[in-house]
Amino acid sequence: PIPYRITNNYYPNEVATAQVLVEMWRAAGLRVRVEMAENVAMQERPEGRALTSNSATSFFPDPVASPWRIFGPTGPIQARLRAWSNAEFNRLGQVLEQSVDTVERRQVWSRMLGILDADPPALILHANGHFHGKRASVRWAPAGRTLSMDFRRESLSFA
Repeated sequence: PIPYRITNNYYPNEVATAQVLVEMWRAAGLRVRVEMAENVAMQERPEGRALTSNSATSFFPDPVASPWRIFGPTGPIQARLRAWSNAEFNRLGQVLEQSVDTVERRQVWSRMLGILDADPPALILHANGHFHGKRASVRWAPAGRTLSMDFRRESLSFA
């Protein structure tokens, strides 16, 4: 069986999610076994690890915020877990990180997404919901798909 090492609900509903995933994989013909780890360090140890849970947050709406930071050569997937590497992705990420040319960055990021699709370093199961509430008299809008709340003077006013 393929080992799927998790902690005891480090993430909300992690155990229940793992049980559902194992059953879906079983229906597809894969034999996956959940292994409980006492903590994240034990969960991430490389010996016998095949599947594990992880998380990432993006702090600003740019590819270098999350995908490059997580999957690039200094990110946890390559540097700490040593679970995946792709030379072309790493080379293109350097261009993405240093270029200020919007057209070039868009082309490079498109190719990097193609690499992530063809040679996936992870399966994304959940995306954080972002919910905001405000009075109708407050002129403010959330800053896109980020976790930041922009309350600078130019972003906020009261009627």
